[in-house]
Amino acid sequence: MTLNSFGIRDISRVLSISANTMLKQIRQAAEKLPRLRPPTKAQTVELDEFWSFVGSKSNQGWTWLGLTSSTRRIGAIVNSRRTDKNCRELLQKYHNSRVAEFASDEWQSYRKYVPSALHYVGTDKTQRIERMNLNFRLHLKRLGRKTIAFSKNDEMHDAVINLYVHYHNFRQHKL
Repeated sequence: MTLNSFGIRDISRVLSISANTMLKQIRQAAEKLPRLRPPTKAQTVELDEFWSFVGSKSNQGWTWLGLTSSTRRIGAIVNSRRTDKNCRELLQKYHNSRVAEFASDEWQSYRKYVPSALHYVGTDKTQRIERMNLNFRLHLKRLGRKTIAFSKNDEMHDAVINLYVHYHNFRQHKL
């Protein structure tokens, strides 16, 4: 339900269980998730990041994603601030992958850390990941930009995003 834009209180009310029980279930489900595995070989990996609120509207939480264009699966994720360090962390997850090209927007960190011979900058090759960001916002109530429903702490924020990533990858595998 949380992956279909229900808030924690909504789920609690519908299922007649406490919000704390619901939070516990989400935490446990997220802890059981396997590690994401980037592809061993990919023609194009799209890189992007999006923000949402965590704790209050003054605190932005960032999510960095790597999406393999051909399979439309997310191979790597970093939930953290929008810094050079976290860009490097995302790219490090692809160190054992043979990637022909990384496509991104013009964010300065990508220019610093993606080798220029492998880096394509432009919106024509990042359409899938931009759509993925939109799907995140549509399907996860806590990621809406104009909302009072936002994650109260980093742990739950990351747990729900990781659940959604695995749900997305599972669905892509089935198609």
